[in-house]
Amino acid sequence: MSKVSAEELYRLYHDEDLSQRQIGEKLGVTQSSVSKWMSEYDIKSDIADPWSEEEKRILRENYPGDKSEISELLPERSWNAIKLKAMDLGLARNQEEYRNSEEVAEKCRKLAEENEIDVKFGQTESLSYILGVIDGDGFHDNNGTIGLEVKDSEFAEKFVENLKALGLNPNTGQKEGKDAVWASSQVLAEWLQNLENKVDWLFEEGKAWKYIEGQYDSDGNLHPCGSPRICSYDEQEKKMVQQILQNLNVECNIQQNNVWVAKSSSNRFFDNVNPVLDRRKQ
Repeated sequence: MSKVSAEELYRLYHDEDLSQRQIGEKLGVTQSSVSKWMSEYDIKSDIADPWSEEEKRILRENYPGDKSEISELLPERSWNAIKLKAMDLGLARNQEEYRNSEEVAEKCRKLAEENEIDVKFGQTESLSYILGVIDGDGFHDNNGTIGLEVKDSEFAEKFVENLKALGLNPNTGQKEGKDAVWASSQVLAEWLQNLENKVDWLFEEGKAWKYIEGQYDSDGNLHPCGSPRICSYDEQEKKMVQQILQNLNVECNIQQNNVWVAKSSSNRFFDNVNPVLDRRKQ
């Protein structure tokens, strides 16, 4: 198999929480090849220095919480490493324990019945928005589940409405103090996983502005100077967001973990992006 892209490798390791061995089995290569690629792409491994008492204190005081905020407080740790340490400290249940719990058993049965739902791929605005959210705070897995866990109920409701627009039947609930949304569609999950060139699709078939809106609802913030920003800890993703904005005639640049929209382009940005949260509006 040819060498996998940095974006795909990062997604498999950090977003799907697969080990290097599991990635190797999925791609048909050896674990050493995966390890070598991660090193070349500068993707952080969870094999790192022992956690200091100060790091543990920070984690105890802030987990569960906003992903971007916690990552900023622990810059030397990958999000996967943070989640694993949180489980070790008793701050969260591991994924298997949660999935086997009685509270989600009924939801899982219902979701399994919904896997065959026809997805309305013609609803490109909602599809593009969901793609942006998935690249931000959302997730999808190999079981066909598409979901989101956030503190802001307005954001969760907006995600639900866009899932419904695609013909899905999302479920909602609470998980560790957050609003949780689940929907199931193996077809949509596979489409999200197999979309090779997001930029081309967004400009040829999708709605690029709606993708940006999904990203901004997930990981955006408004600087006091009036410039909107989209936060990301993935170098490839930051470059992709910058490329999309520039293709939309928005002046922007990358500064550390943010894609900054220039103050001169703020009006154009908010003419096309309608944030769900008031604190992120102009």
